[in-house]
Amino acid sequence: MEEPEIEAAVPDTDPFVIRNVTSVRESPRR
Repeated sequence: MEEPEIEAAVPDTDPFVIRNVTSVRESPRR
C-alpha cells in the first residue's frame, strides 16, 4: 500500500499550495 505515501507528497507539491504560498509572500498581510 504505497498509495498513502504518494498522496501525502501530492499536497506538498500541489500547484494550489505553492500558489497560495507565493501569493502570501508576494502580497503579505499589512
